[in-house]
Amino acid sequence: MKKNVIAALIFFVAVSTKAQDLIGIQGGVNFANLSNPGNLVAGAVWTTRAGIVGGAFASVDVGLGLFLQPEIRFVQKGTDAEFDTPLDGHLTSSVAINYIEVPLYLKYRLFDWKFPLSIIAGPAFSHLMSSIGKMNSSTSGNWSGDVKDFYKAYDISADAGVATQYQISSNIYVVGSLMYSFGLVKISTMKSDEMTRDIRLECGISYALSE
Repeated sequence: MKKNVIAALIFFVAVSTKAQDLIGIQGGVNFANLSNPGNLVAGAVWTTRAGIVGGAFASVDVGLGLFLQPEIRFVQKGTDAEFDTPLDGHLTSSVAINYIEVPLYLKYRLFDWKFPLSIIAGPAFSHLMSSIGKMNSSTSGNWSGDVKDFYKAYDISADAGVATQYQISSNIYVVGSLMYSFGLVKISTMKSDEMTRDIRLECGISYALSE
């Protein structure tokens, strides 16, 4: 999987050096959760946690309103939880699962008004960088530590959403997107079926290499 991420990164760099519409950077917030972590702890309540996301992208016009958009970014996935145990009482926990992610999207422009709206979708391939767990117990106090061994080295997701942009000068645009990410891989190395589920809100700036 690591070799695939490296190959995708090389592809991104190669595309970024050729003629295209836009190159840019964007970042924002990732509202992360896991699909089915409940079998880890009976009776646990799992909730969405906010993480960060950000990186670079290139947008290549392939004609008829269709664009190829490779990206590379850092994204923080994970979940929050609350549960009770006989020994430790009431516990709250949080896990931040940090990835370098390489999506390869297709974007189709629906209309070209002052704020053009596009639909965007495609796969994303992720390499695990780190994972940090935190826990607070009503009887045992606080704990935090590395839980990277609890998760596989990769994730694969199917992403879809909408994107827009606003021109502020001849070559510069403000860009924004709202995406839903549906994890396709059981990421746990333990006996759990958890898969990533994320909603991402990003904004940024891009530069048109040709007007």
